[in-house]
Amino acid sequence: MNASDLDDRFDYIKRAYSQSEERIAKLNALNDAYAGTGVFLVVNGSLARKETVDGSDFDAFVVQKSGSTAAAKELWQAAHDAAGLKKPGSTGIFGENSVSNYEDTLYNIGGSSDSNEKITQRMLLILESMPIGDINSYFGLVHSMLRRYISDLITDHQLSLFLLNDIIRYYRTICVDFEFKTEEDNKPWGIRNIKLVFSRKLIYFSGLLICAETAQRSAIQKREICYNLIKKTPIERMLLVLREDAFEPLTYYSEFLKNMANKEVREHLEGRDKEEVRRSELFRSLKNDGHHFSMSLRSAFVRHYDSSHPIHRAIMF
Repeated sequence: MNASDLDDRFDYIKRAYSQSEERIAKLNALNDAYAGTGVFLVVNGSLARKETVDGSDFDAFVVQKSGSTAAAKELWQAAHDAAGLKKPGSTGIFGENSVSNYEDTLYNIGGSSDSNEKITQRMLLILESMPIGDINSYFGLVHSMLRRYISDLITDHQLSLFLLNDIIRYYRTICVDFEFKTEEDNKPWGIRNIKLVFSRKLIYFSGLLICAETAQRSAIQKREICYNLIKKTPIERMLLVLREDAFEPLTYYSEFLKNMANKEVREHLEGRDKEEVRRSELFRSLKNDGHHFSMSLRSAFVRHYDSSHPIHRAIMF
């Protein structure tokens, strides 16, 4: 099942999915021109999740192999124009000037040079991404990344703990970064808070599902499971793994997308007066839905994975 197969309870998920598919079709027209160049875009955010609404940004960064001569900035600009979405904010993670080296992304994971920017791009590659450009190089990078995270020495009963720990580290990093960006960097507080409660939590949760599914599998099977789930959107992962248990949390998520598609709601949440936004009835309603969303995710998780499943111990210790 994918998002287009959902019933009318999930109307705004289906609308966003359809709108995203139309934009992605335009982007895919660029692939042939960059085949074999070693240059590709890693598209992230709402477009990669197939959740675009009016007002969505074009979040994407460039990856290129050493010695590549294709014009990375030209690819980013052409893709941005084709997508018809806003340019990303000034985070340094996305944009035509955000160019990563293919080989460098595979090394120093957890080391002294593993910056917030690097872990963000690496985790978004795994948790919410789609390629534009030299797509064979993109999938080659995903395969190589999984071999870094899941070695042949891992035993069948083990989860993919290296990957799981990096997913947890990434999620906690964006939670900490939220405080910095809104308190010290003067970014809009309300909309970032609500996105943290919904979309950021969704991609984290879907990452937990990826790792949980690797229990009692060989190293080759673990990598294959991860690879197949990485190619899905977070919502598609939930539907594939949890099946009907995914329905309750996704009803709350559909309402979140409905609100993100509402220009007046977005403008209110982007207001600069933090306390005014915090006290507003709109924000409190969205926040309450966010709490129910979190509780329903947890309920779905414990229903699907019984107490003996190793994922429960792994996310605690």
